Amino acid sequence: MPSPVYVLDDEKLMMRTAIKVRSADEVRRAYFQKKHSVWFAPDNASLNILAKVVKIGKPRHALLAMKKVSVARRVLLDTLFAVVVEPTVIEMLASHELREVLVADNRQDLFVAARAVPEDDALVLFRGDLSSLIVPLSSFKGTSGGCKPNPKKVSVADYGQTICLGEYEIAADALLYEFDPEARRRAKRREIKTDDSIGAGIRRLRLQKRLSRGDFGSLSAKTIARIERGETDPRKSTLTTIAKTLGVDAAELATF
Repeated sequence: MPSPVYVLDDEKLMMRTAIKVRSADEVRRAYFQKKHSVWFAPDNASLNILAKVVKIGKPRHALLAMKKVSVARRVLLDTLFAVVVEPTVIEMLASHELREVLVADNRQDLFVAARAVPEDDALVLFRGDLSSLIVPLSSFKGTSGGCKPNPKKVSVADYGQTICLGEYEIAADALLYEFDPEARRRAKRREIKTDDSIGAGIRRLRLQKRLSRGDFGSLSAKTIARIERGETDPRKSTLTTIAKTLGVDAAELATF
């Protein structure tokens, strides 16, 4: 379940599924919720009520501020939030795109801000849920056409789907797949759900019936695994055995 998103703003800003907090009571109740949440401040004025209301820090939440904040205010925000992302030293996604990413169902797989730290060979990335990912800058190689990554010109584009190092572009899903094991598992689960092969259909139905790969009688678990991964074309007799165990007609296996 994605973290709730609170918006410190007036009625003009529309963000689907986000919860607007304006009054002192609304801010106080939201801030002291135990569940981690993401807070969005479109301008510095929207931070005023937060600074006035919250006097005891419970830094379990994350804050994204669209405007640069003063050094003094940053000290305060760092005591109130576990993560603070603001554009003083971090390059951020365009405002209208960022608002979409913050409330997207797949926000944890999209990026909203980035900062290169060349002396530490690091590219620091913040996702739509404001969790971070650190990627080695040295992992990016120039293209055959001569385009080289430029860590001095970092930006986020395409609704959080692309990281740019100058003219050099990296797809967010490629970065996540390589450097984030949990994101890789999510990608594989999505791939399995959309796979229309007979092996994927068998796997979905097997899981639905709560059966293990060892529940198919004369067929070994290894055989079932190979069929589900599409590594072998099962014979008609094999499909009949699988279908019988799953309680369906063999001709229906590919429809699941």
